[in-house]
Amino acid sequence: MAYALLAVFMVLGAISILSWKRYAERQSDLPKIARCAGLSYSEGDPFGSARVPFQLFRLGDGREVHNTMWGVAPDGMPVRAFDYSYYTESTDNGSLNLTRALEGGDVTEKQRRYRHYTCALAEVPAVWPHLVIQPEKGMTRLVNFLDGADLEFESGEFNRMFRVTCEDPQFARTFIDAQMIDFLLTTKGEFQIEVKGRWILVAGQQLPPRGFPGLMNLHNALRSRIPPLVWDLYPQGPRASIDGLGLGELGVRGREAS
Repeated sequence: MAYALLAVFMVLGAISILSWKRYAERQSDLPKIARCAGLSYSEGDPFGSARVPFQLFRLGDGREVHNTMWGVAPDGMPVRAFDYSYYTESTDNGSLNLTRALEGGDVTEKQRRYRHYTCALAEVPAVWPHLVIQPEKGMTRLVNFLDGADLEFESGEFNRMFRVTCEDPQFARTFIDAQMIDFLLTTKGEFQIEVKGRWILVAGQQLPPRGFPGLMNLHNALRSRIPPLVWDLYPQGPRASIDGLGLGELGVRGREAS
């Protein structure tokens, strides 16, 4: 029995060491990748990225943003990529904290379960309705079945791959034209896209450091395919929007952090 327990502890220890090593290597690679790509980098989040009230940023009991890369895209818009996590908390009544018990305090332990993403965020010189283009799988498929709020488009493949909801359905149908559908199909449903105010978010599973510039390039490609009719029907809005951070202020904060 003692040997079995020792073996278990050794395996757990080895797993912990490997996890720490991968984390340390990732943290070491991120600034190197940023420099090679001509981007600025911070281990934290100098922009308060999760303040923008995207659907993804409202999930869970708490949120964390770190490992931010940023720069200016070819179209002149500030763009950044970062690791984003949200967690849900649960109380494990079977896990007792001996110290707290002796002190007469709460003996239950709160456990956190995390979900990890890498996101790219950029702005446009307009203020647009909230649009969510979400991969159609897992819980998303179940929610779609229950509420039926999904907007349908002419492409059956696109309808099967994505759930689309928008506070202004006409905006969604203008934004997602045939060219945009073809582009989104090339992503294989690996990314969630949200538009809100003057911000556009692209989010997917957590990427290795070398994937950050690529995700920013994907965001640039997405913006380049926004139909001209969107700009005509939904023209430029005010310079400050729902998150309270203007274009000029973003640039100043970026320079201060670099």
